Amino acid sequence: MDSAQQDKAGAKSCIKCPEGKYCAGTGNTAPTGNCAPGYVCYKGSTSREPQDDTTGAICPKGMFCEEGATHPTPCAPGTYTNATGQHTCLPCPEGFYCDKAGEDPKKCPEKKVCAEGSARPGLCPLGSIPNTEADAVDVCVPCPQGKYCRGAVVAGDCLPGYVFV
Repeated sequence: MDSAQQDKAGAKSCIKCPEGKYCAGTGNTAPTGNCAPGYVCYKGSTSREPQDDTTGAICPKGMFCEEGATHPTPCAPGTYTNATGQHTCLPCPEGFYCDKAGEDPKKCPEKKVCAEGSARPGLCPLGSIPNTEADAVDVCVPCPQGKYCRGAVVAGDCLPGYVFV
């Protein structure tokens, strides 16, 4: 059932509760309050946490809904939500990238680097390579001493007449 309010003395009709708000009970002269974080309230909502898809809904996976939301907002690149009913997005974890709203984090491809909050895989800076240690703190490590690195791999030894710089 839709919820309505009457906001003027002597009014002849009631209006639907506005989007982002809910109107519980009867005799309302103003909205009861804002829609709960993690939910979206459409016009006429009677619940702070509506789930009937007519007066409101729980926020879908890949989106977030702040308090008083009138529609879900997609997570920005580099962030995600892994469940419904979220009011904020999480940074994409290290070793993964998050390029599209609504999708789970994707594993970083081999020989690429994905720091926390990555929207797409990247390369290590010149003179460094991806760290392959499972419990590594640093995503990239310097090229080994006496070697040179090209792209994301150790390319070889420094040749006679050359030194590592």
